[in-house]
Amino acid sequence: MKPDWKDAPEWAEWLAMDSDGGWNFHEAEPFWDQADGCWYGREVEDTAVQLGGYDYNPDETDASSTLESRP
Repeated sequence: MKPDWKDAPEWAEWLAMDSDGGWNFHEAEPFWDQADGCWYGREVEDTAVQLGGYDYNPDETDASSTLESRP
């Protein structure tokens, strides 16, 4: 289930789902890695946090289209 921005850490500026269904908040804008089916931070220091839903993508959402910035 997609997390709500009201529950985001203060530092979080981006939200995206990996192809396994796991949602992550990111501090910096991540990039999509098609081979892995995951979003990765561009900087080594990028802060990210894995949220619930890991290994669960019930509606088979195209994860590469889930990136959104903080409203």
